[in-house]
Amino acid sequence: VAGTNNDWSSENAESINRTAVAVGAFPLPAASKDAALILVLTPGAYVAQVTSPDAGDSGQALIEVYMLP
Repeated sequence: VAGTNNDWSSENAESINRTAVAVGAFPLPAASKDAALILVLTPGAYVAQVTSPDAGDSGQALIEVYMLP
């Protein structure tokens, strides 16, 4: 597992906000339940898995990946 996150603003919110601005990503509302990560990865293939902490939940997910300068 390269990384996990639930409720982005509970972990590294300032860093995530600065990085989103730097790469042109849309801003996440404060205290939203969105998930966001900043990871340093080695070159290779990766799989993103989206799950809900509540077994009965369903919906849609949008995954965006940016290479940071």
